[in-house]
Amino acid sequence: MDDQCLRPDEAYARITQVLGCKWSVLILDAIRRGVCRPGRISREIEGLPVRVMHRCMSRLTKDGLIAKESLEGKTLHVEYSLTDQGRQFLAVVDAVKDLSESWQGSQGVLRLRS
Repeated sequence: MDDQCLRPDEAYARITQVLGCKWSVLILDAIRRGVCRPGRISREIEGLPVRVMHRCMSRLTKDGLIAKESLEGKTLHVEYSLTDQGRQFLAVVDAVKDLSESWQGSQGVLRLRS
C-alpha cells in the first residue's frame, strides 16, 4: 500500500482500517462511479466533512488505492482515479456487501439464506 512493502500482518491491518472507514469506502465507490473531482465527491456523499474527505483521500492515495492527477485547463483542477489495487479492494467490498445481503433478516445466530 505505501511505497514500501508491508508485512502481511501490516497489510491486513491497513485493509481492515480502510474497510472500517465508511467515508473511505464511500469515496472509493464514488470514484468508481465516475465522480472524480473533490468538490463533486463532497456534494455526492451526504454528511462528509470536507476536512475528513481530504484526509481520507490523502490516505487512500498514500495507500495506492487511488491516484491523484492535476489537470490544467481554464483553471487548474485535480481528479482522482482508482488504481488496480483500488479496483481489487472494491471487489472485496462488493463481496462483503453480497454477504451482508445474504444475511439480511437473520436473527440470533448468523444464518446464510439459501
